[in-house]
Amino acid sequence: MPIVVSKPNVATLRFHADDQIPKGDWIWVFASDAAGRHRSGTAKVAHVAFGARYGESSGPIGRAYGIVVTDKHGVPVQSTSVVEHVAEFVSYARQHPRLKFFVTRLQSPIFTDSLIAPLFKYCPENCSLPAAWEPLL
Repeated sequence: MPIVVSKPNVATLRFHADDQIPKGDWIWVFASDAAGRHRSGTAKVAHVAFGARYGESSGPIGRAYGIVVTDKHGVPVQSTSVVEHVAEFVSYARQHPRLKFFVTRLQSPIFTDSLIAPLFKYCPENCSLPAAWEPLL
């Protein structure tokens, strides 16, 4: 008999406006470079407001979670690498249902919303996704 894995209903996903920075006990999920420099955009917010430490680029970092989308020179990483990092995040979010994850738009010169958003389709209910992704899911 085949094993059936139930997937969450996409209708249970929650979304937030791009310009929001959550208050409270949210984990800030952001696009990082492989060097963990956190110099601009959502990575800088991760460092300044959520405790992401310089030199740490992926996984849980302070009250943030980094997903590497560029190498240390700012060149986009392989798409398979991004897929793996997002899958690791989704697994981590499932393993930590009491934590709340505020996912930001993970963009780079080649990773657009239409490429990235579908990777988050089966996020658990403890994640909030960018509103711009809602039509893509």
